[in-house]
Amino acid sequence: MSFYSEIQEQPIVAARLAQAMESEAYQAQIQKLQAIIAQRKPSQYIFAGMGSSLFASYIAASLLRRHGIRAYAMEARELLAFDAPIIDEDTFLFAVSQSGNSQETLQLCEKYRDFPALATVTNLPTSRLYPYGQAHFTLEAGPEKHTATKSYSNTVLAIVYLAHAIAGNDLKPIVQDILDIVPTMESLVSASAQELTDFWEGSTYTALVGSGVSYCTACHAGLVLMEAAHVNAASYTVAQFAHGPIEIINEQFCTILFDFEPAVREDLDRVMASTLKYGGRVILFTQRTDIAPCDRLMINVIPCDNSELAPALEILPIELMTLEIGRRKGLCPGDLYRVHK
Repeated sequence: MSFYSEIQEQPIVAARLAQAMESEAYQAQIQKLQAIIAQRKPSQYIFAGMGSSLFASYIAASLLRRHGIRAYAMEARELLAFDAPIIDEDTFLFAVSQSGNSQETLQLCEKYRDFPALATVTNLPTSRLYPYGQAHFTLEAGPEKHTATKSYSNTVLAIVYLAHAIAGNDLKPIVQDILDIVPTMESLVSASAQELTDFWEGSTYTALVGSGVSYCTACHAGLVLMEAAHVNAASYTVAQFAHGPIEIINEQFCTILFDFEPAVREDLDRVMASTLKYGGRVILFTQRTDIAPCDRLMINVIPCDNSELAPALEILPIELMTLEIGRRKGLCPGDLYRVHK
């Protein structure tokens, strides 16, 4: 199985996850989750993970806060080492690991093995993480060898679903929305990344910028570019961009913008204008169709009726571009040399 084939499988496994969500087994886990919530009435939810599992957790925390529910996404090792005192009897703890083998997340679960409100989110029921806690949610992404692609996109979809379950919302529309984006996923993974890569070529620094749910994409996109194509990349919210990176923009600077949160659109437009003003290039992923491209601005329109699911779409062109960059560098994109899944 290659990095490319794992990218291509994402529409298939997204549909598989949506079908699984409606199964008796998955619904039984949802009922366990909601029973614990009804009994314990937690005042806060903590999602703990590492790498892209942590990034996807940002979505759950953000969506719950929008419902007025106190929620945080925290790095598992930092939580265990420094922040554990905030875990109390009013906490619901979620351990998220796509591989189910992240040592930091396992160490956290081992410490809280007997915690009465602990749930796990992982790809396979055979993983080391799965047995911990009272409720268990699988990603249905199948085996994955390379830098996270299909397990990441399915984590995004599962996390959105779980956030709505915690909030007590109707889950059927979420399942339908997941099925509705599958054709768009198919279109995106079948596209060529040649033009996108040609536009990016020559960049020595790449800033990935997004806020809200798209901050998850910015973070994971940076991880993918660094891990799979050895690109010098960093991730920012749209406001944080003005505090540092704006000072180093030049002709070799590329800003990649993820534009699926209308509440910060004015800030995002300022990032775009600043990059262009100081000679950099901009790649924009957006729902908007009223922006004119120019020689240093590439626009990629991605239709998405439910912006909460946008991270599962906007990452796909980045993965294909990463693959092409890696090939041009003579790498084996997605192969991990210094860490193991």
